Amino acid sequence: MKIIALSLLFHCAIETTGVKRFQASSERDGVLEVDKENWDERIGSAEIALVVFSAPWCRHCQNLAPEYAAAAGMVPEIKFCHVDATEETAELIARYQVRGYPHIKLFRHGNFSQDYEGPYTALAIANWIRRKSAPAVHLLKNWTNARIFFHVDDDDQENENIVRAIAVCENDTELKTWISMLEAVAKYVDDESIQLAVTLDPKLAGEEEYGLFLYSPYLVDDDTNRVLFNPKQTNDDSTKVDTIVRALEAATAPAITIYDAYTSATIFKRGPAIHSALFCDPSEDENTIAAFEIAAMQRRDRARHVIIPSSEQRVLEHFDIDPNAELPTLLLIDLRGKRANNTRDTRTYRYEPRRFGPISESKNILAFEDALLFADETNITLTPFLRSEPHDIRYPNPQNFRDFSRQGQVLILTGLTFESIVQISRSNRKDNTDFLVSFHAPWCSHSKALSAHLETIAEHFKAIDSLIIASLDATKNEVLLPGKGLAIQGFPTLVFFPADLRKDHLVYTGERDYTSIIAFIQKHATNALLVSANGEIDTSSTRAATVKQQQRTTPPPDL
Repeated sequence: MKIIALSLLFHCAIETTGVKRFQASSERDGVLEVDKENWDERIGSAEIALVVFSAPWCRHCQNLAPEYAAAAGMVPEIKFCHVDATEETAELIARYQVRGYPHIKLFRHGNFSQDYEGPYTALAIANWIRRKSAPAVHLLKNWTNARIFFHVDDDDQENENIVRAIAVCENDTELKTWISMLEAVAKYVDDESIQLAVTLDPKLAGEEEYGLFLYSPYLVDDDTNRVLFNPKQTNDDSTKVDTIVRALEAATAPAITIYDAYTSATIFKRGPAIHSALFCDPSEDENTIAAFEIAAMQRRDRARHVIIPSSEQRVLEHFDIDPNAELPTLLLIDLRGKRANNTRDTRTYRYEPRRFGPISESKNILAFEDALLFADETNITLTPFLRSEPHDIRYPNPQNFRDFSRQGQVLILTGLTFESIVQISRSNRKDNTDFLVSFHAPWCSHSKALSAHLETIAEHFKAIDSLIIASLDATKNEVLLPGKGLAIQGFPTLVFFPADLRKDHLVYTGERDYTSIIAFIQKHATNALLVSANGEIDTSSTRAATVKQQQRTTPPPDL
């Protein structure tokens, strides 16, 4: 949730207005129209095909159309196709999980390969598809191949930042083995700044030995950019692949990245999925920075190390760090869950000097990092740090939150009271209370619109003790859930938490109107919610009356 909220500080929602249709659908533009009738013929038979899914009402699709057609003209050997989102193509839209428009997808032999996530310009799209259609592993047979691979005749400064890995092989058998292994590596390092190759001639790689060599502007050995990397330390090919992937990702950036407006755009998207972030004043914390640099050199293949200067006030505020009293401080940001299809929240861990010792010593920083990096091998358990607003008169105490709800008001939660009210109530098997919680942002117009509906719903159900309507500012508070966790994709996110803690929560995906939300609540409520049209509880139901009486006499959870 933390990184999603941070990224929302710099990005706005995409508008989808307009009435024109995607205009690049003419065969003369090199863009083939595809529907469910000719899908197998045009996509299934193609070795590689690029497909854009557009909607007739989407203005961004209109802007993309000429760029997409121009890209098709630049790469005529690749099939560029277009699917118009209509009732006739609804099956295709659902099959390939198209969530928004425009949406560009790459297919190989009719099978989905990956999404295009780059700029919507002709040159960017053309360059991307050229890379994807080229072999994942280049075979360097002669000097001509080598000059092209190393861009010897290319003056483009961007090539200076490319990381290259070349396997120098002794024989054909080893060549085939390395090709297979590097092809497996390529599936995990889908990055235009990483290129892979094999050769039987050490001279083409500028080497005199056999093995795998990394060429990176960030890895320096004896005044060159060549670092010998020998993965023969293990006989397990899968381990070799994992080791190579980590080495390549570490080589795409310096040991330490300074956070600024330029690096913030990519810092969370590339490299290791665990970030070690040092918040400090560079003019005063020189000893700590020196210790951090030592730790970074030793753990660069497992964690991205970032220095966030005290001048980055918005970032410090986001992580609840007081620049006047809490610098320097170190956070570990675990993005592994977020990168695995947002299956759980991002976890953040704060350095504890009382536990690990002075932060100005590299051995203490390494001990803290290793507690997460090698969690299965250490006996140290880290507790995630969660942001929470301070308590004030707006927030009920955990002991009287039911009285607050009985007044027909939306219960305002913080990160701390979410745990002490929602989770503890759900862990009490004698407590049959369900919670409907809106995770919102105060600046979001959609959140404000939903808030009005929730107030009406809270008033409607105020006679029902088995249901609490609540709201939490997700830009200032965080929650930690067991199991599959909770990934906030955008604001507002409405989540139903059933009374039984053992049951998974449900994210509401329906229309954000009063009637639809009421129906959702009644469908999933643990207890029957029998309310008359005027909002009074239906006492004619013996079960409802019994449930109500039981809940009235249920003591508050032991806090």
